[in-house]
Amino acid sequence: LLLAYAWNSRSGVRGIRARVIVESVLGSPWNSRSSTRGICNLGKFSNATGWNATEVSPGSAKLRDLLFEKRLRICPICLESAYHSVWHQFQGLRICPIHSCQLLPTCAYCGAGTMIVTDYFRHNARWMRCVFCGQYLAGAAPNLTAHIDLRDQSGALATHFGALDKWWSDYAGVLGMISELEPIESPDRRARRRSGEYLIASLFDALAPVPGYSANSSGSLNVFQWSASSNRPGRTRADYHVKSSAYSNALGKLLRWAIREPDHARQLRDIGRALEQRWATDVTLYSPPVVAVGLTRNWFEGYKWDIHQATDPHRHALRPDAPLLSAVCQPVLRLEIQAFVSAICSAFLHDVRRATEQGWSLSSETLQQSGPAAAGVRKQEGRLFSGLIVFPGNDDVPHSPLRRHQFGEWLTGASSTLDRRAFTKGGNG
Repeated sequence: LLLAYAWNSRSGVRGIRARVIVESVLGSPWNSRSSTRGICNLGKFSNATGWNATEVSPGSAKLRDLLFEKRLRICPICLESAYHSVWHQFQGLRICPIHSCQLLPTCAYCGAGTMIVTDYFRHNARWMRCVFCGQYLAGAAPNLTAHIDLRDQSGALATHFGALDKWWSDYAGVLGMISELEPIESPDRRARRRSGEYLIASLFDALAPVPGYSANSSGSLNVFQWSASSNRPGRTRADYHVKSSAYSNALGKLLRWAIREPDHARQLRDIGRALEQRWATDVTLYSPPVVAVGLTRNWFEGYKWDIHQATDPHRHALRPDAPLLSAVCQPVLRLEIQAFVSAICSAFLHDVRRATEQGWSLSSETLQQSGPAAAGVRKQEGRLFSGLIVFPGNDDVPHSPLRRHQFGEWLTGASSTLDRRAFTKGGNG
């Protein structure tokens, strides 16, 4: 008897479902040469074996890639007992909850790395063997006695994996949000992509799928939540004027927040020259809000930034490839662009303040090349637009008209985060 879980790779099918491979003794003949592969009847399988098979549903291909390891990870004892669960692939688990063994992506016999899970299921006859040494991945052949012993522990299996099933169900909406988040990245090709891994690790920390789990991330996350209804077609246009006007409005608020003293205007011009000339200027010597606004202007305007008119929000010109998430060629709302601008500025502010507090020497060139860590998602249902932006830090969003939440607080009762009912129609969310 062999029980294994894998991903359903058929086109058009969304979700992570348990694929069960059984021998013909269960009444479900399986011809490995057949081109038709179905999903075994889990109820019939449970009646024949006494096991409550774990099924993870629903999900998506993108969510699968974010939450589950692609390469096979094994618990040698489970595999020797002819058992492998989809939860063994879950990134939140490092230890098998049944046997307290470390989950390893290597052959227990020769130490060679395992292949991608789907590669093993293309070769059903030898999926338990190492492709390099030919020995069993568990280091020993499947043992009938061990299988029967594990079968007698069906209650323990349901307890351990049932907790993960409940976690998945409770946070289905939030997990769906994670799968749809898109990074807001710098148009500068030299910029390093760092937002994706950082945000996902922090999201996992906040979700806490299992006790003691940590993705080794640091800091907290902020969330912008916005919604608005479009009653007039002219309010959702993709032309330059709408984007530029909304950006000017957001920039004016940021400048009023950052320019508090006469010297701050000079600092802003100095930061602009440093960014333009690629000078390695120590930004910790300046006011953090001023540095954040300067980096934000460079982010959205690039070489078009009129440094001599740095304090005038109307003297600007958005770069052609302005990094406005989901807003380059699609209809946009002013509220949406204002949210993006404020989030980027707050992310820059977080980096500068953290460097100042810890005594780091952070150059303007380093900040410009790394870019802020931020990600967002946008949805449209008829005339209702709603969105979410996630970015690091615990700083107040400068003069933002939007609601801001600490991510941990926002997770409370967020099973349908991006559902239409989660947002108030019209207004600022």
